Amino acid sequence: MDRYGSIEEYAKAKYRIFNHAKNTILNRDDDYLKSKINESSVTFGNHLDEKNYGIKKNGNQYSSQKAMLKLFP
Repeated sequence: MDRYGSIEEYAKAKYRIFNHAKNTILNRDDDYLKSKINESSVTFGNHLDEKNYGIKKNGNQYSSQKAMLKLFP
């Protein structure tokens, strides 16, 4: 992060990578990344998502849940 003047500059650098990627794995809870999520994106986050990865709370326990999907050919 030291080479970037701000979080916005850092985000722009990351977006350049996303624009050329066939597959992306993104945090859907990150406001900077929400606009980059598309049909080919795999996402993770703090809530359950029927297609991707999420966190499930059961009382005082948290567990990771994932959908069964093929990431690569």
